[in-house]
Amino acid sequence: MTTATSTQIDLDTIGGQPAPDRFSATLPRAPRRINLDTIAKNARETCLRRRERVLRHEWSRERLCEILRLQWAGQWNGYVPPAKDVDGTPNRAESRKLLVQLLRDVDAYDGRATGEQ
Repeated sequence: MTTATSTQIDLDTIGGQPAPDRFSATLPRAPRRINLDTIAKNARETCLRRRERVLRHEWSRERLCEILRLQWAGQWNGYVPPAKDVDGTPNRAESRKLLVQLLRDVDAYDGRATGEQ
């Protein structure tokens, strides 16, 4: 039978407890922490930038309403579904393909309007 006292004695007989810094060095490294607040903030900013780009032009607002069956383009928050789900299955939704193409068309139009190419 082992008690707390005998465990302490056993530790003492094998050289005592390691110093905290030495002890922590023997533990496996913890996985890197992901700051979910930062991820969420970046996602919101990305959606906002997308939304602003599309809503800037009458033709892209009209196309957006057709794609998502919206009454007015201002209802869109800028979200584009991911290309793959958590299992890695491709998202084959037609609306996603059309949104991605709309964003490419807006980028191309904006590039021509500013003289970039």
